[in-house]
Amino acid sequence: MRNPSALFGVTGPLFEVAILHHTQCGTGFLADSEFQRQAAQATGVEEAVLRASEVAERDRTVREDVERLLASPLLSPKVSVSGHVYAIETGRVTTVLEAQVSAAG
Repeated sequence: MRNPSALFGVTGPLFEVAILHHTQCGTGFLADSEFQRQAAQATGVEEAVLRASEVAERDRTVREDVERLLASPLLSPKVSVSGHVYAIETGRVTTVLEAQVSAAG
């Protein structure tokens, strides 16, 4: 059987995963230590775990999430990964990282 991507002139990965964070995300509250403490008490989740879930710098966390996914041995070399931020206020999506494939792939 012929490679289906060759039929359409596609030379790169056949699929793309888009990591998409957004503005006005509730995890931004986790940057506040008092909020972390109260959330930990209310949920039973350790403060360190909540702190690690905080998204105050969206561009940074998008990059980290893309890197984490690209580093996974489970990611097929047929899949590229890109990173974006959706601004709820304007409806615009900003690309933080263009699509890339795993170096291991």
